[in-house]
Amino acid sequence: MKKTLLFASLMSVLAVTGCSSTGGSDASAASTAIVNVSSNGHDKNHEARNAVDGSLKTRWAQRDEAWIQFDFDGEQTLSHVQVAAFKGDERKQKFDLEVSMDGKTWTTALKETATSGTTKELERFEFAPVKAKYARINGYGTDVSKSWTGITEVQF
Repeated sequence: MKKTLLFASLMSVLAVTGCSSTGGSDASAASTAIVNVSSNGHDKNHEARNAVDGSLKTRWAQRDEAWIQFDFDGEQTLSHVQVAAFKGDERKQKFDLEVSMDGKTWTTALKETATSGTTKELERFEFAPVKAKYARINGYGTDVSKSWTGITEVQF
């Protein structure tokens, strides 16, 4: 519990200040405070928290039916998501984005979307503005590996 609260507090500070913990890519300069991140599983040490740690060198990875959920610090108006895919310069990561106000009823904001396959950096995907307390990325593998989803960083 203490680790989760400390992590959430650190991520909130990074999101508000736009500080980068890596000294390299500005991957942690998020504008929406994420207070918790969870998933339906992960491979080895590629945990969900890696998708919001500010580093493009770590990742969340999951096989088959994969989802990662982001809980925000209260109601947010979302109009885009930025996603950096593992080996994003070699493969296209396929995904949908869903949003929710209660974490139970979900609305699709982006359907059948994919990264470009040309960069390891964050890529921006826009959608109609929507209010949400939660967002969830459903991963559907890549054009190279149909069963694996790998995301290095996500920002809203």
